[in-house]
Amino acid sequence: NRYSLSMSFTHLHNHSEFSDFDGLNKIANLPKAAIEMGFKAIALTDHGNIVGAIKFMRACRDKENKNFLIKPLAGCEFYLSKDRMVNFSEKREGSKIIKGQTDLARGNRHLVLIAKNWEGWQNLCTLSQLGFTEGYYRNPRIDIPLLAKYSKGLMCNSACLSSVINANLLHDRYDAAKKAVGIFKDIFKEDFHLEVMYHGIDAEGMIIPDIIKLGKEMDVPIIATNDCHYCKKEHGLSQELLMCMKTSKCLNDPKH
Repeated sequence: NRYSLSMSFTHLHNHSEFSDFDGLNKIANLPKAAIEMGFKAIALTDHGNIVGAIKFMRACRDKENKNFLIKPLAGCEFYLSKDRMVNFSEKREGSKIIKGQTDLARGNRHLVLIAKNWEGWQNLCTLSQLGFTEGYYRNPRIDIPLLAKYSKGLMCNSACLSSVINANLLHDRYDAAKKAVGIFKDIFKEDFHLEVMYHGIDAEGMIIPDIIKLGKEMDVPIIATNDCHYCKKEHGLSQELLMCMKTSKCLNDPKH
């Protein structure tokens, strides 16, 4: 068909309606759209949860013979904090003020994990559960010690502008970004990848050279992703409206 691809490519960073007020894609339609466009596999990486994973895998199957029409890749864009047990910005103990996660939700950095096998799926489930039961503050959170403990069978991708690596690059902290790359590489070895994406956002274009430089210096593969929140260009306005609902802003607000 007219969407046939001349080379192999798989979307590894996608959101659905289970990324609350952020993902416009409907799980029932996402595999159908991917098949129509000629893809052989598709990932689901909702924000902070894997609630839609089973529904997504079922949507990738033929209803009659139960064979997969397209290969589903179950994942999650996790929220990563410095310490998942710190669930306050600051608090007073006697005359002392104890500082916690002072940057509130912005301190919850993004990181994409995708299950490669059954062990990876089990670890994905465990991380998701513990993010809610142990690490919840503004979002369900994990941290580096938890990530290292449950890393087997998982592919790790560096995520979007809200990742710890890209946030450092955006603020000219190249050495800090390089240190973070080293930490993730130590944990995931060859299963850690640096993501590049460009949606016409100046900040994304600005850091791509540094991401490529990091990949070369640290011997880390670079992958292209699209951080898909909707399937087609004409769905953009609906996505914009959804984000306005999330942030309590109006379309005529220049900062929406």
